[in-house]
Amino acid sequence: MAAPLLVALHEAVARGDLAAARAVNDRLVPLCRAFYRAPSLDAPNRMKTALHLLGQPPPPDPRPPLLPVPADDTARIRAALLASGLLDADHPSSTH
Repeated sequence: MAAPLLVALHEAVARGDLAAARAVNDRLVPLCRAFYRAPSLDAPNRMKTALHLLGQPPPPDPRPPLLPVPADDTARIRAALLASGLLDADHPSSTH
């Protein structure tokens, strides 16, 4: 989901535009914080939830023994997607 941001970051660094690189990095930080917080085992489930919020299948619930992402994590992920500019505030995202 963040591939366009990663490409923009790489291109900004490659051309030596550190201000642009910092701006892109600032958009990536909320996503990293939402995905890679403890417990780290949930990172892939959080990413699946983010994809689901962006309207991409499959449904985000993992197979047992893993548990679905809690509602507060889903809200945190949605806020991160909004902060990163990947999700529009008017997007009819799922409330998993």
